[in-house]
Amino acid sequence: MKHQDRTSNVAYPNAAELQNRFLSLLARYVNGGVLRRRDIFLSMCASTLPYLNNADTVLNLYRQHLKYIPATPANGIPVDIDPYSGANPYVQRMMEYLAGRLAGELYGAYVHGSLGTQEEVNYSDFDALVILRNEVFESRKRLIRVATALREATRIMFEFDPLQHHGWFVTTQADLSFYSDAWLPVEALRRAKSLLPEARSEIVFCVRDSASEARDAFARTARSVAAKLTEHRPPSNAYELKSLLSEFLLLPALYLQALEGRGVFKGDSFDMARQHFTNEEWRIMDEVSDIRRHWSYELSGVRRRALCAPHALRKYVARHGGPRLPAPIARRLDRRFYRDMAALVERMRGRFIEARR
Repeated sequence: MKHQDRTSNVAYPNAAELQNRFLSLLARYVNGGVLRRRDIFLSMCASTLPYLNNADTVLNLYRQHLKYIPATPANGIPVDIDPYSGANPYVQRMMEYLAGRLAGELYGAYVHGSLGTQEEVNYSDFDALVILRNEVFESRKRLIRVATALREATRIMFEFDPLQHHGWFVTTQADLSFYSDAWLPVEALRRAKSLLPEARSEIVFCVRDSASEARDAFARTARSVAAKLTEHRPPSNAYELKSLLSEFLLLPALYLQALEGRGVFKGDSFDMARQHFTNEEWRIMDEVSDIRRHWSYELSGVRRRALCAPHALRKYVARHGGPRLPAPIARRLDRRFYRDMAALVERMRGRFIEARR
């Protein structure tokens, strides 16, 4: 797909690829500032050093990709989003934090997933999206201040779920005019709630063609799950297991999005995808969903502090020092369990290939 540079007659051959590269870089920057391996060591000396060193890289790629966002976007999809009104104390803390530290810097901030629908369980992540105002990218100093404040806010996410493997979803006000439904589906955001009490009640997404990205996302995640299931050792702690199961539970939504070329709400995807398989084939997905519903583990005070701190080595600490698997869950994780997971992944890949022929 070619898009015209609004400042010249030059057409960039793949504006979507450039946008995805920028948004990936921005998310890494906001969630820790680490873009290179050496940044990990810098962050251990002073957490702001990677932000200072990498701000120009982010700003340059922002300006470069902005040239290829269409000046006249496609027809927008308006989505009404109400402020969060639930009782979850971590969401309430996040709302207070954003209002106090980032008022005027965010075009929007939203909690989605099970927290957005107020159906959270012990397994739930703190899934949240921030949309940065265009003005944030007008100043190096401003970008650094906003990014470091958002990084500090991830402490609230990790206190809610010490085993969470991701931080903020991040995009920009400008990127709403060239929005990929394969990145975070608009359908999922219809169930979101605003973290900014006085924020606009409507946000408009101008969705571009992202069918190929949906196919790539499914293929990439299926490969990742299959690779983990063929490793010589199974998950040894609760963090590793949750990372594996979370990817597996995402596959129904990604499978449907790859087939249909449109976004699907994850909560709806299980019953929808079930229709493509026999009860026996789908049984393992029900088993994993049951583990999600009954998720529990014990975490000492020392480990909790290590897992809740938003530092660059947090994932390493979690992978190698995560809490032990509780016995009731560990007893379910036999060879048959992992074999059936692998079999369903392969069936999903096969059904997708058949449907594409």
